[in-house]
Amino acid sequence: MTSQRTIAAATALLFMVGVGLLFAEEPTTKRKPVEEMSISDIMQEAHKKPSQLLKKVATGQASDSDRQRLKSLYEALAKTTPPNGSAESWEQKTTVLVQAVDGAIAGEPSADAHLFKAANCAACHQEHK
Repeated sequence: MTSQRTIAAATALLFMVGVGLLFAEEPTTKRKPVEEMSISDIMQEAHKKPSQLLKKVATGQASDSDRQRLKSLYEALAKTTPPNGSAESWEQKTTVLVQAVDGAIAGEPSADAHLFKAANCAACHQEHK
């Protein structure tokens, strides 16, 4: 009789956990408006976990809102002033980023390779960080 009660209790517990998971809401994360973001904030959201927008867009796993968010991040990045290096180089590199994400949004062939190449961290950091 005790083992039947244990099994019944375990089954009830598993059912409640399952129902809880089924109706659990996704956590909402508040994103800063891109106009208020620093270069570091933009890089963090675009390239680092948990969002990894660049990787999602380049591999075709991004939603429409992810693709648009990455584009708006790169457009905001282009409007910032680099801490080091020339403004001309900064403009050229950020323009290529925006064009590459536009290509990925449009579904152009080889857009993934262009996007990864445009987002070459070392090339940009060497001159501007």
